[in-house]
Amino acid sequence: MQVRWRRDGKELFYVALDGTLMSVPVAPSPDGKTLTIGAPAALFRTDILRIEPSVDINGQSYEVSPDGSRFLILAGAKAR
Repeated sequence: MQVRWRRDGKELFYVALDGTLMSVPVAPSPDGKTLTIGAPAALFRTDILRIEPSVDINGQSYEVSPDGSRFLILAGAKAR
């Protein structure tokens, strides 16, 4: 869910069904006609799927920096 491209197009990010943020490397062929898709890799667990759907921003609960090195994740308030 919530698929995002890295700005340079070299990587896709998505949230797995267990809430883990995942990364998949993507590379065009030399002729530009096909893509090579790498193996998905788990980056880290999130609480994205436990947040109320009404608090997300345009269907997205996270943003990725242009170089893919940092993430801003919408988090719900913790119960006290």
